[in-house]
Amino acid sequence: MSTPRPIDSPPRGARVLRRCAQGCAAAATVALLAVSPAAGDLPAVGQKAATRKAPDCSVRKSTTLQANRHVRVFRTTDDFVWGCRRTADRAFRLGDWGECQNSDVVSNVEVAGTYAAWISTTCGLDFSAESIELANLRTGRFAFRSSPILPFAATERTFEGIRRIVVDDRGVVAWTASRSAGAKTIAIEVRRRTRASGGASVVVDSDLAIDTDSLRRKGHRITWRKGGETFSAAL
Repeated sequence: MSTPRPIDSPPRGARVLRRCAQGCAAAATVALLAVSPAAGDLPAVGQKAATRKAPDCSVRKSTTLQANRHVRVFRTTDDFVWGCRRTADRAFRLGDWGECQNSDVVSNVEVAGTYAAWISTTCGLDFSAESIELANLRTGRFAFRSSPILPFAATERTFEGIRRIVVDDRGVVAWTASRSAGAKTIAIEVRRRTRASGGASVVVDSDLAIDTDSLRRKGHRITWRKGGETFSAAL
């Protein structure tokens, strides 16, 4: 793991669930450990997503969520989210759009090369959960999944949320996440997927002074702000 340094100085795993007052509105929180690959209909890591016909990665009346010259991620009028290579004739289902009740709702989509990364949120009558998802839109296979922060810490007042995500063209995804106990933030981390086969979630930095909205990617490096300084690390 690269050691983060100030720029100006020399050179689905565990899931976190929260109770909701109504539907999925934030309220008192509860954390549970789940080792299933994902809630809802998402395939396990290594498995291929469901497909639909999409000539030249296009579907009538679809709305683009994120795209580059290689791939496009879009939602359709039936509130599904799909991704595909621009030259492909089939799209892969990445999740759902809109209400998270018994769904895997997609948000904060980022793309690089043929990879797409996003936050997936699912909820029932009394809980919600977030995870990082990564798929290779060349193959349609889910490549990585992680809870916001590890190791998992289950208490009835704990909630973990993902703030920002970035991904590079090799499929290395990084994100900022926080852990709260009641109204108090007790942990903030910058994490990334390792480049090893299969990948794993590792800590890049951990400090309550981290600005969770400051994460940025440039090439194969990331930067973030902490205590008024900008830090950098390799992906």
